[in-house]
Amino acid sequence: MNVKKILVVVVIGFIIGAAVVLCLRSNVPDNGVGVDTFREQLDGAIRLERQTIRDVESAADTAAGVRGEIESGRAGVREATKSNLQLKEGNDRAGELIRDCQSILKTVRERGASKTE
Repeated sequence: MNVKKILVVVVIGFIIGAAVVLCLRSNVPDNGVGVDTFREQLDGAIRLERQTIRDVESAADTAAGVRGEIESGRAGVREATKSNLQLKEGNDRAGELIRDCQSILKTVRERGASKTE
């Protein structure tokens, strides 16, 4: 019986010792590569993903700003087109007024020439 108790104590001690050794190891190997290496790679991937998210959000903000600038540009083009049409109408009216004035001057000259004769 004594041998049985000693054997049970030795087996339990071995199991506890193995558990302590496994729990206290900081770098458990896996096919020659430690867990710390995987942890570093995962941390790097997380940092890269967070940076990618920030970059995408920044690109979305930039796209929204560009969209606003495009809308402002379109409004400017509409105003320029409207002004251009107003200038064309004013130019056409000025042409009509010039022709009317030339006609009046021609009539005045003809009357003045006929009176001097």
